[in-house]
Amino acid sequence: MFGEVTNIIKHEIEEFWKGVRIPSDKITLDADQLLMLYVYIVGRSGLRDIYAHIQFCIEFSTDYIKTTRVGYSLTTLEVALNLLV
Repeated sequence: MFGEVTNIIKHEIEEFWKGVRIPSDKITLDADQLLMLYVYIVGRSGLRDIYAHIQFCIEFSTDYIKTTRVGYSLTTLEVALNLLV
């Protein structure tokens, strides 16, 4: 499920920048823009019971995972869901 959301986000970013002639290493997002992108994509995704899945991942993830990129993404996704509720 989490991988599915990540793939949707990646696809939407690629679609947004399609046809724009900017080197990919020059395209960046700050944390606020990333959060709004998560809100938009999660709202569009139509995934069912996503909040329950996120809570499950948070409860059963380790402290190590919580401090990695996956943990950052998980927290960003949780915040985006809270903004939608």
